[in-house]
Amino acid sequence: MGVKVRPARREDLRAVQRLVSDSWRVAYGDLLPPDALAFIADEERFQPIESLEYALESDDMDFLVALVDGEVVGEGQFATGSETHAFVSPEDDEVQLQSLYVAPNHWRGGMGSRLVEAGFDTVRDDADAVLVEALAENDDARRFYRSMGFEKTGDRIISLFGLPYRATIMRRPFRTA
Repeated sequence: MGVKVRPARREDLRAVQRLVSDSWRVAYGDLLPPDALAFIADEERFQPIESLEYALESDDMDFLVALVDGEVVGEGQFATGSETHAFVSPEDDEVQLQSLYVAPNHWRGGMGSRLVEAGFDTVRDDADAVLVEALAENDDARRFYRSMGFEKTGDRIISLFGLPYRATIMRRPFRTA
């Protein structure tokens, strides 16, 4: 099995749409209402190609893919500057791991770790820390991020599909003050 992590390309975007949709449906199938799951299943509506093209072209995004034998099986997006969410402080040299998804048939195979490590390598020289947000009910995600050196810094309520969900914010420092 040949595994490779590299910057995303335009020809990867349809595969990224599919794996993000599949990941959400498997990870949150018991948490989200049926109408949300139906929306997620429509890959183009859930993850419009235009939003992926924007991430691909943005100077404030590092968009990576993991491939196994040439097939895209994972993606990760690291955001800086204006592309980060409100809980990230770019002025304090914080970066956000904004997106990390692996095709469900490749979960627990090291793809997520490889993507995160490659992202760390990309941003480490310019960042003091990386922050990530995961749904509090997603125990697997929180456990994974802890294994990658992230520690919980807080919680916030987010809205998904018009419903409130608690999200956990985690931080992975590169340097200490």
